[in-house]
Amino acid sequence: MVTYALPDAMQSAETPARDAYGNQNSYERLRMRRIAAACAAALILSAAEAALADDQGIDVAQIRCAQLLQSDEKAKSFMMSWIVGYLSAKNNNTVISGEYMSKLGTYLETYCKENPDTPVLDAAGQMK
Repeated sequence: MVTYALPDAMQSAETPARDAYGNQNSYERLRMRRIAAACAAALILSAAEAALADDQGIDVAQIRCAQLLQSDEKAKSFMMSWIVGYLSAKNNNTVISGEYMSKLGTYLETYCKENPDTPVLDAAGQMK
C-alpha cells in the first residue's frame, strides 16, 4: 500500500497532520486520544447517572446473611465490592487485594449459612 503526504498548504483542521509515511504525527494522535477519552468518560458518567436515577438505594446495614445468600451472582459481586470498600475505609486500608476479596467471600458464605439472621456488615466485621 502506497501512502502520500499532503503538501503543507493542503493540511487543514479536517485533515490530520501526517509525516512522509502517511502516519499521524504524535501531537495529533495525543489530541485524538484525549478526545476519545473525554467521550468515553462522558458516556460512562451518563450511563451511571441513568442507572442511579432509577435506583431507590439500599440500606446495607439492613441486609441479612440469608438475603445475601439468596442474591444472584451480580448482586453478590456488587455487595462484596461495597463491603470490601466499607471495611477498607473502616480499617484505613488503601490496598485492593483479590486474595482478600476471595477470602472474605468464602468466609461470608460459610458464616452466613450458619447465621442467616445476622446482618451482613456484622458478619463481615467479625472476619479476622
